[in-house]
Amino acid sequence: MNCIKIERNTKETSVHAEISFPGTGKVSVKTTVPFLDHMLTAFFFHGGFDAEIRAEGDTDIDNHHLVEDTGIVIGQCLAEIAQKSQPVTRYGNAVIPMDDSAASVLIDFCGRPYLVYNIRYPQVYCGSFEICLLKEFFQALSSHARINLHINGLYGENSHHLAEAAFKALGKASGQALTPKTDGILPSTKGMLEA
Repeated sequence: MNCIKIERNTKETSVHAEISFPGTGKVSVKTTVPFLDHMLTAFFFHGGFDAEIRAEGDTDIDNHHLVEDTGIVIGQCLAEIAQKSQPVTRYGNAVIPMDDSAASVLIDFCGRPYLVYNIRYPQVYCGSFEICLLKEFFQALSSHARINLHINGLYGENSHHLAEAAFKALGKASGQALTPKTDGILPSTKGMLEA
């Protein structure tokens, strides 16, 4: 099991993350943004991670900085887990239903960040949470984890269900991709994963 601890402190936010993979099902997320807590708990649980996330910041302005900076720190943790677990499976994919909705995630822990994000949310808010901020989270995550990440909302009538399906699929796909290879062979014809 690889356990990574990272802290990020700025004038806008303070984020602490402790993430282990593979995990034992222990997940605790407290960011002061309840909807983000709910999504991250689903991500870590369904990915097979142990995680403790603590974050606070200038949410009196809005949730943007906290959501983005949390994505940065979690991405940095995933990058270190991938590096310490090499060689990993590298690729992962999952399609997850959530009531009326379904989402798919394709992921490549290749060292080259890129985000493809195609979800049309029917409602602009989930409770008081602006759903557009999820793209900022995923962009920060993919950039700092250095992964190729494709997230597609397949269909859905409820923004909460669409978002939750996406986070659960992200967890499943990440867990697949980070699983160490038993044959010890790096999954690249180049002989290395690009940084």
